[in-house]
Amino acid sequence: MTYPELRDKCIELQRDCTEKQNELRRQYAAEHNPVKVGDIITDHYHTIRVENMSMYGHPVPYVRYTGIELTKQGEPKKRQPIPRNPVYQCDIRTINGESYKWKEAT
Repeated sequence: MTYPELRDKCIELQRDCTEKQNELRRQYAAEHNPVKVGDIITDHYHTIRVENMSMYGHPVPYVRYTGIELTKQGEPKKRQPIPRNPVYQCDIRTINGESYKWKEAT
């Protein structure tokens, strides 16, 4: 084995390990996700109806939600921000009107 072959193998192993770590993080975030598509969530800034979820965060993974921003009456705002403002799982205050407290992994 030559040095370039060794280097290529090490890079390939590192890429595989990173992919497996990311998959584990996605699984963890999905298992600890209290929100479903269509739920209404509020953080310190705004209220949204969830349309999309994605994994975010390192080393403790959590979920990032995007969707339609709502008024205080629960109606969609006439002017939606572009790009949409995300709500992070660690910032959620209420889910469908019920209070929520994020518990960080220890």
